[in-house]
Amino acid sequence: MPQLNFLEKAITAINPKFGVKRLADKCKLTELTRFAGAYPLRDRLPSRPLSGGEGYNSTYERIELIKAGRDLEDNNPIIRSILLKFSQYALGNFRYMSRTGDRAVDQSYEDYWSAWCKKCDFFGRNNFHALSHLALRSVLRDGDVGFVITRQNSIDGQVDPNSDIRLQAVEADRIGGMFDNPTSSQEYIGGVRFDQYGRTESYKVYRRTQGNFYTDAQEIPASSFLFIYDPLRLDEVRGRSHLASVINYCKDLAETMDAENLAVKNAAFRIMTISNATGSSDDPASYFNQAQTDSYGNTMNIETCRGGQINYIPTGSE
Repeated sequence: MPQLNFLEKAITAINPKFGVKRLADKCKLTELTRFAGAYPLRDRLPSRPLSGGEGYNSTYERIELIKAGRDLEDNNPIIRSILLKFSQYALGNFRYMSRTGDRAVDQSYEDYWSAWCKKCDFFGRNNFHALSHLALRSVLRDGDVGFVITRQNSIDGQVDPNSDIRLQAVEADRIGGMFDNPTSSQEYIGGVRFDQYGRTESYKVYRRTQGNFYTDAQEIPASSFLFIYDPLRLDEVRGRSHLASVINYCKDLAETMDAENLAVKNAAFRIMTISNATGSSDDPASYFNQAQTDSYGNTMNIETCRGGQINYIPTGSE
């Protein structure tokens, strides 16, 4: 609904007919437009300027979203439950079923796959089923996740191509690191390196220490790296946390709950003040009817009552 500005309202106060006609004309102008959302109201900010999927502040924003998303998963029971339930219902307990038409061949394939799934993790911590669930939750929480396709054994520091294939998990913050400064080159964005045509060549992967330092950066060829992400824009190179649009609302809810809890606790521990002639708790009319003294024998004017206190003061005191 169009509104009159300050000057128009001032004129309308003197000439109401002007205000009516002016407002009607403004309403007619809006009927000539196609999309009302393209015209912001006076009390609403305009839309942000157009921008690409990646920019100079993209790495900073992505890292901050990862921090906030992980904090919500760790401390917000609703978000944690959503992520766990999502992976449970999306993946469940899946298994591979071969359908070549030859039962013997099918059984051989299925046995090989089942055996590999149990030892697919390069670190030996998770099976393929657990890695899949962790990867899905990582994409939802962090925006993306990666796996280095490597081999189980190495000879003289070189990967043995004849050993079994393994998957080495790489969390989102290790791809490009925490302080990967943006560059003016379009051939490197957020830990991903491209050729002159924009095709992915390699990924820059860091080792993260227990002290959260990012060291020993390595360039992993794209052919040896499984990068999983769910972009919202065609031009996005790195994924963004799917919790991005609810982070502030979740923080508002948590702060509101904290304030409500504080109000309830404040009411529960509210100190009562009783005025009597002596200003002590030995008032014969007192329900407790007993005096309390400190270690020096002085009469105390505070009486503990479970979670709260009763404070006694002489009559007429402020």
